[in-house]
Amino acid sequence: MSTETLYLKDFEHRPGFHPEIELLVTIKSFDLQAIRKRYIESRKRAKSGNHRTGSVARRQPSEGGVARVRLQNSQIDSEVLAKLIEPRGIAVGQNRLAIAAEDRILRSGLAPIRYPWFSYLHTVAFHPTNPDRIVVSSSGFDAFFEFEWEEDQPCREWFAWEHGFDTGSDRDGNPIILTRSAARAAEAQAEGLACMLIPDPPQEAVPTAQRAAFINSVDYNHDGSGFLATFFHEGAVFEIGTDRKAVKRIEGLKNPHGGRVNAEHLMATSTGTGEIVVQKNGDQLRYHFDGLEGKPPELEGLEWIQNSALAGTNSSLIIAIDSNRTSFVLFDTELKCYDRIPYNPDWAVQDLAVIPNNANDSDELLEAARRMFS
Repeated sequence: MSTETLYLKDFEHRPGFHPEIELLVTIKSFDLQAIRKRYIESRKRAKSGNHRTGSVARRQPSEGGVARVRLQNSQIDSEVLAKLIEPRGIAVGQNRLAIAAEDRILRSGLAPIRYPWFSYLHTVAFHPTNPDRIVVSSSGFDAFFEFEWEEDQPCREWFAWEHGFDTGSDRDGNPIILTRSAARAAEAQAEGLACMLIPDPPQEAVPTAQRAAFINSVDYNHDGSGFLATFFHEGAVFEIGTDRKAVKRIEGLKNPHGGRVNAEHLMATSTGTGEIVVQKNGDQLRYHFDGLEGKPPELEGLEWIQNSALAGTNSSLIIAIDSNRTSFVLFDTELKCYDRIPYNPDWAVQDLAVIPNNANDSDELLEAARRMFS
């Protein structure tokens, strides 16, 4: 596979080149500076030894929210629809809205889904052809779950610990086996291995830096027969098929988010290196944000592209959340141009969902969102 790196700074800066785009976004916190401080400290710990990036202790969840955002003519119009405890993932279906918020899934028109193995929920996604199915990533337990839309118990589950990814780290960075199986815990201890047995139901989540895989996003593959999951600690996107085996599809990422696929290509966000990685026709293109204007001087040398998405199903237009420039960066991979639209500098924007451009669908979806929070 050939690899090519392209720098957005070399693209044409063409404000307003794209059509009007309406989004629903999750705001993890309204105190971005506090998150930025933790992020920098985490990076320093990781560089100083064998510690993984991420927190080593459970912190108090922040207040965040959900907002409607309209991007047009290089301008932004936004409205906070609700304030919630640390919402992260958001997805739109056929006039349906789902939000992953810390330990529950909010569903338009239905009561929230609560499940004992929900913790640090990061993403939620609708099945590409079946609007009655969603998949949820529970990062706190290295797992994901599939649900029928109107059900409260999963119809399918997948734990990284039980499929070859069971080695986390203790508080000192030493390897430790993670498991929910008493038999596996006894086996590990007999082998002289440190082990953390998580009971069923669990009592507390595993902190970020101690997890084995840290599955921070999951989506369906193109035909809905399997799943694409980003493994934060592995720096890779894996595909999990009907045989339940995890096969690496994209590697060489740092703190990745948002593994996504359509009929033409596979895409992921390499958050820590500031790249959007696209694989198509056997080639890999890495779109790099380094050198793009709008970043504060004190963040020199650091990139933080939180997530990205296609503006349409088969579009060449990509929308990225640039947390260090507190901007939505929109770029077209065919036209080789970009636009950067700043948002509220206090917002820690986590995820985005593009609202369909059909006027009726858009109105119904926004009305469903308002009813959820009324």
